[in-house]
Amino acid sequence: MKNKKHFCPIWGETVTHIRRTDRDAFVVEDSPRIGGDYEITAQAIKDVKLLDQTQKAKLAKIINDLRKKADCVPTVTSDLVELVRPMQRAINFHLI
Repeated sequence: MKNKKHFCPIWGETVTHIRRTDRDAFVVEDSPRIGGDYEITAQAIKDVKLLDQTQKAKLAKIINDLRKKADCVPTVTSDLVELVRPMQRAINFHLI
């Protein structure tokens, strides 16, 4: 039987395993570019597809920092993904 390959939702590289949690999320095991395990929500998987390489690198650093501080498996949510995206600045135009 052929082994199924699993891929990191952030970087697309091979990981050891991905398993679904009882929430709407997945645990990614042994991601080399992320530096270990992490959990990611289904919505965050969609959101990371919009990130460029620099933003993905910033997200990886945040995940690693969270792992070091809390000594646990960090969870990547849409809110966390938004931290690495450029802020949308609202511009008000007034007609005179």
